[in-house]
Amino acid sequence: MPMLSPRAKGLGEEFMKKSARKIAELGIWRKEMLLQIVALFVFAGVASGMQMMGGRSPVDVNAQGVQTAATHFVSNHNDNNLSRSNFKVLKAEQQVVSGINYYLTIQIGTVSGEACGDVKDVVIYDKFGTLSLTSVKDVGCGGEVEKE
Repeated sequence: MPMLSPRAKGLGEEFMKKSARKIAELGIWRKEMLLQIVALFVFAGVASGMQMMGGRSPVDVNAQGVQTAATHFVSNHNDNNLSRSNFKVLKAEQQVVSGINYYLTIQIGTVSGEACGDVKDVVIYDKFGTLSLTSVKDVGCGGEVEKE
């Protein structure tokens, strides 16, 4: 390797320092611009009513997936020996994960003396056709219950 004069060495080091500063400045500019672009798309998506990825969104209570999840719950989880032939989904939301979580409020049959029946908040996980119960919460007669 040829020997460089002290002047050439100094110029080379100065060039390297300036280049490193320019690269760093360019990198910061690109990061800031990228963050601004991402923020713009997120804001535009929220403003247009687009569903946030991973978030819950309302779904029609008569949608096929909702009805399948509700039927799965009603037919497989018979507590209080309620009549399971009569049920109604009162509210439904879904969350896309590696599959779909269905958040349902279900009114099931009637309990003697109560006009509202048995109302439960349930979460059913649908992993590509395999359904499983994630949680159940008794709601009772409060909330959005339809009386028949």
